[in-house]
Amino acid sequence: MNINDLNKSQFFLLILLVMFVTSVTTAIVTVTLLDKSPSGGFSGAVTQVVEKTIEKIVPGATTTIVKIIREAPLPNEGELIAQAVNKVSPSVVGVSQKDKDSNKKLGAGFVLSNDLVVTGAKILPPDIKELSVSFGKANLQADLISRDDNHGVAFFRINASGTEIVQTGQLAEEGPTVGQTVVGLSVASDGSAEIATGIVIDFVSAAATSTNQTGTSTAGLIRTNAVNSDNVGGPIIDKQGKIVGIGIARGYALAADSLKNLIDQIK
Repeated sequence: MNINDLNKSQFFLLILLVMFVTSVTTAIVTVTLLDKSPSGGFSGAVTQVVEKTIEKIVPGATTTIVKIIREAPLPNEGELIAQAVNKVSPSVVGVSQKDKDSNKKLGAGFVLSNDLVVTGAKILPPDIKELSVSFGKANLQADLISRDDNHGVAFFRINASGTEIVQTGQLAEEGPTVGQTVVGLSVASDGSAEIATGIVIDFVSAAATSTNQTGTSTAGLIRTNAVNSDNVGGPIIDKQGKIVGIGIARGYALAADSLKNLIDQIK
């Protein structure tokens, strides 16, 4: 039958038939592509079809194979904090004072080297000369070698006597930023790590140096809610496990670069 012999009604029905067949064919092709794409999804199958089509239209042309690599999901903030705590907590110590037949807990500290410990001066009695430093269940004597009440820190030399001292935390090369998550670390009575999560609220520059209610100089301080009364003397770390400061009073930490300068002076 010649298409020219069709009347308008017949021609219209023919167009509808062609459209119906085209729709069915498209649906079948779509389902087939989805079935053939177990890992790359629909887009991966379409890429393969386009590559074959190009190869047929332009014989001998180089075919580019696109590989879709599924990356491992990034850890969330909680996972990063847990990893950072596990990294640094072995070098966090409990600090206490010998009181008759028992030890009176004062606060926290952390190891700077194989025999050097730093803690907060605010938690120490004014005339203290030695401390008891706890590493898990082990208690070691540490002698005062330097105390700086102006900056709120004190340094003690540990009498290791054969005990292995763990130093896992590293002072950060760069300071944190306002709004950044930080974590204060201390040690519980059973030797496990205690954490207080907070943020960097602001900084106090050397130009704004004054004496605050804690009795310490505010130069080089970080103001953060990660420092509380239980973790004064402990490290303040970021989510990468770098020590960005030391807690010296509730709400305040001495920045790592200021701490480095004090360490250099006692070496």
